[in-house]
Amino acid sequence: MKSHNFENLYNEIIDLYASDVGVLGCYVSGSASYGGMTDESDVDFYVLTTDYHGFLERIHGARRVEIRWRTYDEISLDISRGGPFIYQLMDAAPVRDPAGNVQELMAEARERYEGFSHSVTTIKDVHFRIGEARMKLRSAIRSEDKPKQAYLCAIYTALLLEALFVMLDKPVATGTTAWRWLHKLPGLTSEGLTHTTHMLQLPLEERAPMMEAYLNQLHGSLTAKLKR
Repeated sequence: MKSHNFENLYNEIIDLYASDVGVLGCYVSGSASYGGMTDESDVDFYVLTTDYHGFLERIHGARRVEIRWRTYDEISLDISRGGPFIYQLMDAAPVRDPAGNVQELMAEARERYEGFSHSVTTIKDVHFRIGEARMKLRSAIRSEDKPKQAYLCAIYTALLLEALFVMLDKPVATGTTAWRWLHKLPGLTSEGLTHTTHMLQLPLEERAPMMEAYLNQLHGSLTAKLKR
C-alpha cells in the first residue's frame, strides 16, 4: 500500500523518528493513503506508540510532512467513542506494521463504523438545532434578506451534514472528511446524494430555498427516528 514515490521518504522518517522501542507501527492518512496527492499536498504520517504523544513538522524537498505520534490506547478509545479516528483509520495505509497493530485498529474502526448508533440524547440535540436553524432560515427567506440567507447557509452547512450522519446512524464526520464519506454513506440513495451535492455546490446566496427544504426534511426524519 506504500506509494513508490514516497518510499524513500517513509523510510527516512522511520529511521529518524520511528525506530524507538515503543513504536508499534506507522501509517499514512489523507490523500497520501487514498490517492489524490498533488504537488501542494502535505503528507500526514502517523507513528503508533505505546506511550508517546507528539507532533513534528518538517519539509522534505518542497513538501511539508506532518508527523504525529499517537498511542494505541488513545486511538482505540477514540474509535470506541465514535471519534474522528474511525474515518482516518478506515482510510489509512500501513507503512510499517510488524505485529499488525495498525491493521487491528483499522479493523476496529471498520467494525465500529458498521455497528454504530447514536444515543437518544445526541439525536434530540441535533433535532433541536435543526428545528432552530430551519426557522431562522425561513424567516430570512420571508424577509428577502439575501445577505442573512447567505450567512445562515454558510453556518448551517456543517449542521446539515452532521444531521445527515446522525440520521443514518454513522459517526459524525467534519470538513473534507464529511464530504469524502458522504459519497459512501449506506442508506443515502443515489438520488439523495445527487440532491445533497448539488445543493452544497450552489453559491451561498442561491442555496437558501433548497437548504430550508432539506432542513425541513431532516427535521421530519429525526422526529420519526425519535419516535421509534
